[in-house]
Amino acid sequence: MRLRLALFCSFLLAACQGPAHEPYAELCRPAGLDEVSLHIAEMEVAPHRLSARLHHDEATGAYGVAIQLQQADAARLAQMTRERLGEPLDIALGEKVVTSPVVQTPILDGSILMTGGFTRVRAETIVQRLSPPCPETQPPVVAPEPPPEEAAETEPDSRPAPS
Repeated sequence: MRLRLALFCSFLLAACQGPAHEPYAELCRPAGLDEVSLHIAEMEVAPHRLSARLHHDEATGAYGVAIQLQQADAARLAQMTRERLGEPLDIALGEKVVTSPVVQTPILDGSILMTGGFTRVRAETIVQRLSPPCPETQPPVVAPEPPPEEAAETEPDSRPAPS
């Protein structure tokens, strides 16, 4: 019996620790936050052609943005980074340059990890702007008003107490 209980508790502990220790987290774009395209040098990538996730390096505490391009855009990025070894490569959201890393090696798989001093809030905002919209939430459930006869039954008696 103790063994079963220990295994069950271990399973629950492992299940609770799952997503909290993941280095990547998917987010969605809340209402009111504008969608933006990713620009890598002269290449424009619409948000529906990429996947963006929040990255957290537990060892350093640093936040970043992990981006995975679809195959066609990944091939274009591979060619571009082959041609620009040792050169800076502007990465922008819309018109605003976010980072300009120097290309050290060709990026062949379409995976980009943007790091460099992002706060959690800034990294989350970048991911959200590159992500699909959040599902619409239902309005909060409100208890219906009781019918007048039930309301009278539940109200405290306001008559003076007999003396």
